Amino acid sequence: MNLFGRGGNNPSSLGQHYPKDDEGRIQFWRGQIAQGQAWIEPYMKAGNRIIKLYNNIPHGLRQQELEHSGPDDIERMKGSMVFAWVDGTKANLVERSPEFSVTPESMASVGGEDIVRRQTNYWYDVTGQYEQDDQIVLDALLTPYGLKKIGWNAVVEQQKELYLTDASSIVIEDPQEENLAMLALNITRPTVWQDHEKHIDSHILLLETPNLDPEVMEIVEGNIEHHKALMSMEQPETDTRVQWEAPFAQRWQPDDFVMDPFSQLSMKDAKWQAWRIRAPLYWWKRQPTFDNTEFIEPSTQLALNDGPKMARMQTDTFGDYAMVEGWEIWARDFPVGPNKNRNMLITIADNCDKMIKHEEEWPYKFINDYPGVMLKFQDNVKTYINKPTLALAGADNIHLLVSEFFDSMLYTMRKSKNLHLYDSDLLSPDEMDKVMNAPDGTYYGVPGMKDIDGDPIRTVPFLQIENDRTQYLNSIMNFFDRAAGTPQPQQNIAAETATEANIIERRNTSREDSRVRRFETMQIETMEKMWQLHQQFLPEREVLIDPRTKKFGTVSEEVARGQYRFAIDVSSRSQSKAVERKNAMDLYNLIVASVPMFMQLKMPPPNIVAVLEKLLRTFDIKNVEQILPGSPSEFQDIMQSIGNNPEKAMEVMSAIENLSAGGSQGAMGGAGSINSQLLSQSPATPGRQEQEASSREGAGGGA
Repeated sequence: MNLFGRGGNNPSSLGQHYPKDDEGRIQFWRGQIAQGQAWIEPYMKAGNRIIKLYNNIPHGLRQQELEHSGPDDIERMKGSMVFAWVDGTKANLVERSPEFSVTPESMASVGGEDIVRRQTNYWYDVTGQYEQDDQIVLDALLTPYGLKKIGWNAVVEQQKELYLTDASSIVIEDPQEENLAMLALNITRPTVWQDHEKHIDSHILLLETPNLDPEVMEIVEGNIEHHKALMSMEQPETDTRVQWEAPFAQRWQPDDFVMDPFSQLSMKDAKWQAWRIRAPLYWWKRQPTFDNTEFIEPSTQLALNDGPKMARMQTDTFGDYAMVEGWEIWARDFPVGPNKNRNMLITIADNCDKMIKHEEEWPYKFINDYPGVMLKFQDNVKTYINKPTLALAGADNIHLLVSEFFDSMLYTMRKSKNLHLYDSDLLSPDEMDKVMNAPDGTYYGVPGMKDIDGDPIRTVPFLQIENDRTQYLNSIMNFFDRAAGTPQPQQNIAAETATEANIIERRNTSREDSRVRRFETMQIETMEKMWQLHQQFLPEREVLIDPRTKKFGTVSEEVARGQYRFAIDVSSRSQSKAVERKNAMDLYNLIVASVPMFMQLKMPPPNIVAVLEKLLRTFDIKNVEQILPGSPSEFQDIMQSIGNNPEKAMEVMSAIENLSAGGSQGAMGGAGSINSQLLSQSPATPGRQEQEASSREGAGGGA
């Protein structure tokens, strides 16, 4: 089907072939999804091979024969090179939770960045994004990509509707309409938020109706009593039926996602994307925005990833618990007719020829592209998708080759024996037994040794492991590390200068740094979209702004309208905490030592409190305000206020000079003067930083 019509460059022809009826639209989107699945299938197959190696399942016919196991065996106990690489790389990337920083991008946004920062960091923690990120990184290392689906959740707590009866759930806000319902013998339920006086007055008038049915009268009188009981209760300030409102960013199975195969980069330039839904039938029926749920049939067969197939789940056996598969489709600026483009949200179910949802407007107004993010570690020249990193590095073949080497070496070791040959003319069997069982250092005289060419007793090596085989194995592992981009310690670096050493070290870790940047970009994009959802829905959620004063605050409409830029302040970068703390301490010492100079020049000094906050965060302390007595802004205000007071300035300089520091120190243990070597020495390589930090912590000089 030609989606964009026959008109070529004629914009008015776009979308003229998009079906107008539900049946045609369902077939259209099933065809689009099938085309997308066929496109990604070879890449997903490459990922499935890597997943088997990661799970330590015998891969290949030869390995299965050697292990006497089938392809579904899960009891193999041999070491996995792929598992070691993936587990180590993932641990480096997701070392700890990030701390997001926020910068205003317009004058109108100045002043709101602090509450936005605290709100976004709060959402990251409370929605469990650290655990989600850990799984997504694993997906991106084993498959072509990792995915997050982003949206807004509102959990309704029905029990918050206070009522005094177990009667029908019919709730009618208008008193006159409620009278009509009760005349039809319907039992209605008052709620705590209704205008009780208005309802009572209306229902009393109904009771004055001549020849009123006694059953109706009983229903009305019961309703009035319920209203009176609710009137005597304390009226809540707000409707508390919405128990929880929050954004969500949920990890999604990679092979449960399909998008426009003609995309070049990522999600952003896709014309459409589809997310597979697997849920029980009752879940489909409970969705308030779904239509035609009575026509949904359970899926005939389900497969949970690479696991065993599940039998047909008939409704007569499982009822509403039978599983149903379907697709949630998002299409952006999609042509649905001549001169008509729409952002569509569509839901279809397998084995159902009725449209479950077809909306030509997205529920999320402020998200700048799709409600999802993608993490990829490898790009492609012609399309958005590529094989996983380990598949491109040849890990499947290298893994099998290494296993064969170990199998052959183990075979040799098991067959190895210590055999000895002796000259029977010189030694009898009894004498040979004495020789073999003699204590260490025993002397034996052998007649005629001077006439024998060689030793009368010789140790004969049997099936030894050649050194060449070990060298070959090391060469294979080194090649794998190079292909996969594993940082290796640099030994015997023949660099004439520290700059050259730094360049070599940087080249060694550049591919790891690239993965870190991609991961951080995904995290930042997640928080940007969470904030965009927050801007739209503005939940009444308080966050702690200042722990010192126990001040709470919410995002106001003025702050929500602002524009902000997000970044990661404390990175999940693979850097030891010792190195990070040492760098922060060096910076702190440098700043503290420079304060007297600024004050002598009557200039505003650097903000020591801000630098100290940075140092404390290296200890994974997020709420540093609970430790520090003052904020960076308060410090600056105080320093500016004493700038014109010489006596006060001298007291401050004396106090600063007595500050305890961990680096360059004065005679009395204070900060001392600036260490010029900190400014003149060449940049430290990561290897040198690790060494210095380790020696410092070993000597008890840690922060």
